[in-house]
Amino acid sequence: MTALRFFALLFLLCCSIGPGLWLVRKLRWSPPERLCAAVAASGIVLYLTSALIYVLRLPRFSYFVVSLACLGFAVAARTQARHLLASREVRWALGGFSFLLIWALLLLAMVRSYSGGSWAGDWIEHYQRTQFFLDHQPMGTLFIGQYVLPVRPPFMNLLAAHFLGQAGERYDLFQVAFTFLNLLAFFPCWLIARLMVARGGGRTGRLVLLCLLAASPLFLQNATFAWTKGLANFYVIAGLWFYIRGWRKSDPLRLAAAGLALSAGMLVHYSAVPYAILLLLHGVFFVLPRIAPGARRKFLAAALPGAALSGTWLVGSMAVYGPGVTFGSNTTAQAAGAMSPGENIRKVALNLFYSIAPHPLHLGFSRFSGVFFQPNGWGFFRDYYFTIVQTTLVFGMGAVGGLVVLFLLWRAAKNPAAAGAGGRRFWLGLVLLGAVLTVATHPTVEVLGVAHVCSQALLLLGLTFLAASFGALPGILRVAVGLGCVLDFFAGIFVHFSLQQEAAAIKTVAGRRFLGLTTDLLNPQAIANLNAKEQAGYLFWGDHFAGVFPVLQILVLALFCALLFRVLRVTLKPAPPSGRSSAALWGVLALPLALGAIGIAGTSAPGRDIAPRPPGLDACIQAAQQNFDSSEARYNLGLALYRSGRVHDSIEQWTEALMLQPGHARARYFAQIAGVVHAVPVSDDLAAAEAVQQFPNEAEAHFELAGALWNRRHSAPAISELEQALRLKPAFPEAQAALRSITTQSP
Repeated sequence: MTALRFFALLFLLCCSIGPGLWLVRKLRWSPPERLCAAVAASGIVLYLTSALIYVLRLPRFSYFVVSLACLGFAVAARTQARHLLASREVRWALGGFSFLLIWALLLLAMVRSYSGGSWAGDWIEHYQRTQFFLDHQPMGTLFIGQYVLPVRPPFMNLLAAHFLGQAGERYDLFQVAFTFLNLLAFFPCWLIARLMVARGGGRTGRLVLLCLLAASPLFLQNATFAWTKGLANFYVIAGLWFYIRGWRKSDPLRLAAAGLALSAGMLVHYSAVPYAILLLLHGVFFVLPRIAPGARRKFLAAALPGAALSGTWLVGSMAVYGPGVTFGSNTTAQAAGAMSPGENIRKVALNLFYSIAPHPLHLGFSRFSGVFFQPNGWGFFRDYYFTIVQTTLVFGMGAVGGLVVLFLLWRAAKNPAAAGAGGRRFWLGLVLLGAVLTVATHPTVEVLGVAHVCSQALLLLGLTFLAASFGALPGILRVAVGLGCVLDFFAGIFVHFSLQQEAAAIKTVAGRRFLGLTTDLLNPQAIANLNAKEQAGYLFWGDHFAGVFPVLQILVLALFCALLFRVLRVTLKPAPPSGRSSAALWGVLALPLALGAIGIAGTSAPGRDIAPRPPGLDACIQAAQQNFDSSEARYNLGLALYRSGRVHDSIEQWTEALMLQPGHARARYFAQIAGVVHAVPVSDDLAAAEAVQQFPNEAEAHFELAGALWNRRHSAPAISELEQALRLKPAFPEAQAALRSITTQSP
């Protein structure tokens, strides 16, 4: 069986380029362009064949037949393959991708449960969608219990079905397939660099791009989390390359390739739609009016293949689910329809602000702590950094890299000669309009920012621009970018993936599931992910390597230092380094080694029991009775009750602690995670207390909490909440009447 899965992995590699290589064999394009086109075309072929297998309800053996056909196409195009491999650039690109694949699989081997920020749910949904196509499940299937099929497009799930149909329907293999597909975004980034800067920055630019991507939290976290945005980025950036080349060369074939790539991107993830809209508008208003009338027909005809590819999904979905569900079930469409134009404009403006300004500038540490409280200090540090570099437009390109990209854009805006192929106005327009449009598509206001949702392709273009321009940067900025890579690697890669090793928080003893109340526990979303994994019985890729976790940490640290050393050798001048340059090289390398040693010691240390372990249950009950309105006494009683196995009573005490003190983050945390693990529904009282914490300036929230407190005979806190409601909203008749009633009845 292991040998079968190994050969299935080889088939995955073959199928990802074989059929496309045969399709582009006669094109007189450069070897790098043909390589990228072959990968893009192969994905489309596998999408169509997997969709056909599903529609015709063919047996799983059909996937193996398709793989053999792909192998046959690869053999038939062997001459073309030799020509491609004769190119030094192609060999470098394949070597760079191989490094990233090994790097990502090594990081994935550290993941035994997903965690980080508020990410949860999607990793199960996409696996269920892949199983939907593999098992021919009913059309009315709800994924993770709430989403119908048309909510998300099916491209990448069908590609994963092709792999799992041969290797086996296991979650660890699904992770490998999705990671491989998400990493393909490397190829068009490497390709499009030459449109930004002459020769793409040369050897230095290529190495820096590899280092930036290997240290990028945005790129690696999205590649290893089992969702579809990475492959969408591949098709978006490839489509942008073909569009610019087709526009500049008046080549309808490249424009058709652009349309196909963008359509494929939209079928992977709807985040590709804003980019397709921008390029369509550019073509209509800036390209078509400037070409001869006789040539316009060819340019318009170039859009037909892409439209036909999109139709394979849209027409089929409308035939089964109807136009309303096909176009209206997406969360963006639902939210936009439920809000007025003014509310939509306000939403976009707020999200744009939050996606530019990281949360330390507007949220406040105490409010962030209340949302992301967890006993694990390293986990809190990870989430704090995670929600800066994942969700904001500037720092999504790195802690330092994003600021340097802004400098490069400013320099390009001032200097027309600095513009790459496509022109200065095109690139600046793509950046500015792309940022607005990709943020505008998010359905709700998110105070942490939404850059990770639809803006990833834009941010990868920024990293590519930084790498291609690296050699022309002042020395101080090159050093700053290098130090930023070290920080991103440590906080966004090393610590992040080390914390995803935690998989022992939920234990089962004598048939009863419970949480080990230690300082290892991560945020509530992380516990929810672990709980979902345990309940479903999924085997993760990292579960195979649980016994060698410290070895993996050392390997990751050593591999990054080796890559950084290689980059420094090339970028430091004079080369080879000697004297002062050599001292600087070893000085920079000492930083990740020191940080890595701290990270290994911190993330591998065993957790301590959550205090108070003593006193016992009886002492905690007595303390709560003596201090009836004490939030801390209620919190301690909740801990003691949970350890004694009285789960519902413990959640009740934590809820009461939170009601008495809405800012009691620890009580809120334990009430949430115990409710998740033991499937206890959120009570109205807990919701009222959380509402006050999340919306402290809403009078209605304080009024609802006052009612809950009064029902539990906490008269003094109830009066305090009513008084706060009236301070926020003096003209509040209900609160005034409630305050008079409580004051009259209170002793």
